[in-house]
Parts: sequence; structure tokens; C-alpha cells
Amino acid sequence: MRVGQAFVCIYFFAIMTILGCSQSRAWDQITFMVTDLSGDSKTAIVFKGENVTYHEDYIRFEEGQGRDIQRYTIFPQYAVEDNQYIYIPLADSGGGTGIFFELQVIDKKTLITADYAPLGDRVQIKNISILDDNTIAVKYEERSLYGEPGNIVTEHYEMHEGKLQSVDF
Repeated sequence: MRVGQAFVCIYFFAIMTILGCSQSRAWDQITFMVTDLSGDSKTAIVFKGENVTYHEDYIRFEEGQGRDIQRYTIFPQYAVEDNQYIYIPLADSGGGTGIFFELQVIDKKTLITADYAPLGDRVQIKNISILDDNTIAVKYEERSLYGEPGNIVTEHYEMHEGKLQSVDF
């Protein structure tokens, strides 16, 4: 377990104690705001209830059926936090072949998404880390074509006045 992950675990242990919930269910206290593919509207997703499944490496929420199924997946093992925010990858799949990843930024006071950054279709998260007080590094492998390995990319972000901004590092 990395240091950032240990802090996230400690923080969520505090949330669990305050709210009286089990450790495996601490993530269901957060409201993730997910923008639809058109960018026109947002949907509030809470990983709670019978449509949620807990796996070793991820937690998935599904709604709908057949071609109308919508899947949202979070990956707690990559979550890191600073004094104000929790950073966690979320994947959104609308039943087609695309699986769209984004970095969700959760405000620790409200436990609601403050902002997010799209990362791409079918990327593989390698690491999320906090480099200094403000800079978040997200390392991932881009979608590979024709069975070839994808490029390894590191994106850097900073929160400024509640907005996640891409920065050169």
C-alpha cells in the first residue's frame, strides 16, 4: 500500500466511524457527478443499493437493462487525497464498446464531485499521486490499437478555485 492510499484508508475509516458504516461500504457516502457523453447534463451516482457489486479491484454500479445498461466503476486502490479533495478514477460505459475514464475530484467537506477531467476511452490507470501540495499526477496507458502496447501518458492537474486544471509539469 502506498502512502497516499494509506491516508485515503485512514480518512475513510474516520468517515465510517462518524457515519456508522462498514469499511467496505464507505464509498457509498460519496455522490459522483457524471456528465453524459453529449456534455449537456449531469447525473448523480451513489454507489449504494442492490445495483452495486464489490470486487477486489473495483466497485461497480449498474442501472438499466440490455442495450440501455449504464455501468459506472470506481477504482479505490488508486484513490489519493490532499487537505481538501479525494482524487479517484471513474469509468463510465453506456452499453457500447467505449469505456470512458475520468479523474473525479471529490470535495471532502460535501462528499460530492467538485470537478473532473476526462482521461480517455479504455485507458489503463497505472498510478495517481500527489507530487506537491497542489499537483496531481495521473499515469495511464492509452488504448492500444491492433494489439500493440499503448503509449504511457502522465497528465498533471491542479485545483484552482474549485476547478481542476491541466498544467505543464
